[in-house]
Amino acid sequence: MKKRFLRQGLALLFLLSALAGCGTASPLPSTAETATQTGQSTAQRPLAQDSAPVTALEVTVTQWRTHGKTTAPSGTAGTTGAVRTENAAEQTSAARETQTATTIRVQTTARRESTGVLVPLRTEEELRDFFAAHPVLYGVGYSAVPRLGYPYSAGALNGETAQSARNHLNRLRFTAGVPAEVALNDEMNRQAQAAAALLAKNGVLSHNPTKPWDVPQEAFDLGFAGASASNLASTDAQDTLNSALRLFLGDSDSANIGSVAHRRWMLSPLLGQTGFGAVNGFAAMYVKDKSNAQAASVHAVVPFPAQLMPLQYFSADWAWSVAMDEGFDISGAAVTLLRRADGRTWRFGAEEDGVFYRSVKSSGQRNCVIFRPDGITLAPGETYDVRVDGVTKNGEAYLIAYTVVFAEV
Repeated sequence: MKKRFLRQGLALLFLLSALAGCGTASPLPSTAETATQTGQSTAQRPLAQDSAPVTALEVTVTQWRTHGKTTAPSGTAGTTGAVRTENAAEQTSAARETQTATTIRVQTTARRESTGVLVPLRTEEELRDFFAAHPVLYGVGYSAVPRLGYPYSAGALNGETAQSARNHLNRLRFTAGVPAEVALNDEMNRQAQAAAALLAKNGVLSHNPTKPWDVPQEAFDLGFAGASASNLASTDAQDTLNSALRLFLGDSDSANIGSVAHRRWMLSPLLGQTGFGAVNGFAAMYVKDKSNAQAASVHAVVPFPAQLMPLQYFSADWAWSVAMDEGFDISGAAVTLLRRADGRTWRFGAEEDGVFYRSVKSSGQRNCVIFRPDGITLAPGETYDVRVDGVTKNGEAYLIAYTVVFAEV
């Protein structure tokens, strides 16, 4: 009788969650390294680069109480947002065990436990409020229009365009749970704009651009400095910076997925200041800044997609990543990904159910575990459990386990 009641309750919850909203996924963007892409189109990608506390959602869930603990079995439909503090496989049929269907309202201020993830989980309300306070504008405007002929001038973005790009960046960082007060720096803006103009002049993406004969040495030096310290992309000429930021976040083409370095620079907890440039579809975002050094130890493990992930900022063909700072060893890392709706499981490490990389390089955060599951689906309320084993920190085993819930925000 109890089992029948549970099934009916779960079915009803699943139906209600399905009716709660719908949305579509869209991709996002990348970081810098001293290499020029060859033999590949750069029109739609950036230049290649060298258990857990979570804020619960305002959703109705079903609790299972076992010896006073709140659990929810893996792969159970209709338990999106459920609190889970132990694996269902570890539950026993002991006489003292009781399972009761209890519908509860989990407030957005509540916290649930995860392991090893050192960033906060946002609520939908927090995301909406932050997005509303950080508007993003379409297009590119200039206070000084670039001139690639004679006399050469890199130009300058107007304040609205630069501020919009900053807002877009901080939206993505807030979603990921890292410090989201990155400020514009005038010199970084100058370097990034000079880099974008130089790339547009040459018509080639490169962190080491060559000097055109008709570009003054001072302008070239400024552009070269910007190109070597920036995420670079060639993309939509009409909405260059928004398109570039999406490319930097996605970072999942064949030239970049092995490190997702653009993403790591972009979401680095150390990033405190930045600058932007855009000319004729070429974009630069200054990323080699570490002025927010006090945030490193607090946000040492950064998963993406985030624990509450807006569908407009992720795509099914993008890589998932878990970035970590110094002191971590990921050489033995292995990942298990479980979809709660049907219990489907993907494994990476000893066996690969998709693409899998362990990247160690100085791209924002030094260590990064990267995996892209085959046959992934995204929809509002779609929930995945992620577990990363085999990681050590300062020689001690360090378990990372968290839940990703996709939402329309």
